[in-house]
Amino acid sequence: MFAAYVIVTVLAFAANIYAATNDFRRPEWLLSTMNKLGVPESSLPILGILKAAGAVGLLSGFDMPLIGIAAVTPQPGTWTEGRPGPRACE
Repeated sequence: MFAAYVIVTVLAFAANIYAATNDFRRPEWLLSTMNKLGVPESSLPILGILKAAGAVGLLSGFDMPLIGIAAVTPQPGTWTEGRPGPRACE
């Protein structure tokens, strides 16, 4: 079970770092998707910082498990409420 915990944590860490890096690099595919959804480009640095902080929280979960659990637990009523779903980009 511990091996599964480590694998999932490392994969989630890698996904967050990848997403944060893209927010800072501003690739064209990301900017076009943001424009389609009406998200201002000025929010990218903040999003990148938050994603990088989530990645740090995931890794700190190895030493402090409650922080790691909080890093992967979605909070009800946060960013997904009222936003279009994944099919909005199709």
